[in-house]
Amino acid sequence: PSFVQNYSITFGEQSAGATSTPPVYGVFLPKSIKSITPSPYKDKAFYLIKNGEEIVGISASFEYENQNQIFSSPFGEFNSNWVNKNIISMLTKPSYGVGGFLYSLNPKTKSLNKILSDIKGLTVLWSPSADKIIYSKSGKSGFATSLYDVESKEPSLFSLTV
Repeated sequence: PSFVQNYSITFGEQSAGATSTPPVYGVFLPKSIKSITPSPYKDKAFYLIKNGEEIVGISASFEYENQNQIFSSPFGEFNSNWVNKNIISMLTKPSYGVGGFLYSLNPKTKSLNKILSDIKGLTVLWSPSADKIIYSKSGKSGFATSLYDVESKEPSLFSLTV
């Protein structure tokens, strides 16, 4: 299904002997977009929209052609980030008192893998190679920061000094 509508508009008036103004083309994005992120190659975008009772993830060109639904879920408020060619990061919106989850979504295979789970106040930043994730979590005495190795699935706590 198509989730956006194409439009074209022309600015300026045309009169005899005047240079014509070329039309400006674009798309109206859905009103229900919850998150949007460009691919690292700047050739596509991934966006999450509310569609009825579910959240749907769409990959499309910047002209919003070639729309491809690659994700759907009956739950969730996610922040998305297109990390590399094979990973779109799907992070539940962080909250101090609620466990957060991090998933990786493969845009080609549409597979969704849980990376981190049930971590209160979870915020993340992937390394450019996507082999490490720095993340923070909330606790009774503040925030703790860790480095997660994606391959070994092992976190290591480290402290930051200011």
